[in-house]
Amino acid sequence: MKTQMLRIAVIAMTLLAASAAVAQGTVGDVVVNVPFAFVVGTHQMQPGRYVVAPMTQGILRIYDTQVSHNQLLFPVNSTQSNTRTDAKLVFHRYGDTYFLSEVWNGRGDIGRQLLKSKAEKEIASGSVSGSRPKAEIAVLRPER
Repeated sequence: MKTQMLRIAVIAMTLLAASAAVAQGTVGDVVVNVPFAFVVGTHQMQPGRYVVAPMTQGILRIYDTQVSHNQLLFPVNSTQSNTRTDAKLVFHRYGDTYFLSEVWNGRGDIGRQLLKSKAEKEIASGSVSGSRPKAEIAVLRPER
């Protein structure tokens, strides 16, 4: 078990190091200014300008354009819309807490959906109304 966790950590660090060398602004990247703090997985992100970029099938990278060492890699599933969807990020909001939920790059009807974190599941299960408002954020510049 420890050996497997060490291998996963080494692979993740290698991917992170390799991703730092990749030039910013490639095809499929989404650049967005998020005006509020939000959560990705177990990480609290501050308001700011972010780039969300595809790494490999099933993995996205998000990083702050002002703090290049602040990068996250996270697993995603594909999600589909009935119509072509503009580039945007979709957040689930519970009270004052926002969780990044979906990323759409505006290049078709396929988006990427993040897996719900343990914290989001706990907050959602405690929701009285059972509904979750969504906050969509306009994209500054989808790369084409």
